[in-house]
Amino acid sequence: MSPSSRRLPLSLGLLASGALLLVALYAHSQPASPSATTSAAPSPSGTPDASPPFVRGAEIPAETSDVPKTNEWETAKVVRANQDRHNLCSLKVLREWVRFECKNRLGAALVAGDPADVKIWGWGELSGSGQNAPRTLMTMRLRRGDAKIFELYELGWTYEGYTWHEPAEKLSVMWREGKEDPVIVIQR
Repeated sequence: MSPSSRRLPLSLGLLASGALLLVALYAHSQPASPSATTSAAPSPSGTPDASPPFVRGAEIPAETSDVPKTNEWETAKVVRANQDRHNLCSLKVLREWVRFECKNRLGAALVAGDPADVKIWGWGELSGSGQNAPRTLMTMRLRRGDAKIFELYELGWTYEGYTWHEPAEKLSVMWREGKEDPVIVIQR
């Protein structure tokens, strides 16, 4: 393999990572609409839409703590990503820790960023549904000045019955120095 062909995957990966970071920065730099910040939008049934809030930096302690135990996550604050059109993952924040639970995903990989304090689990049956459906769980510490990009995987198959895992969505978490809040973007 020539040196230039070995650099191509790295170059493409860096290009994709940069594009995701720019999308996340753009999403974070957009001002919130007055209606989104003052009141919840009514749903078709007439009741207010109770979507979870975004992650707020003011609520994240600067000092570090131990990794939360499994039962501690039950009392964690439910939050949402700044951008996730398909509502693929549920998010919870506990102290300076964030947890992503993504349904119907076979696993994930950290493709950019410091791997310290990152844990990824996957379980379930490949063709299962309901409680047996594949799930991916990721936890990480939120730190000011840090950025990470994860790749989620889904099951692909052919008519002949062959299956494999293939990239599905990218999940990026950024908290730029000097910015008030972290930005979380999940996109295909």
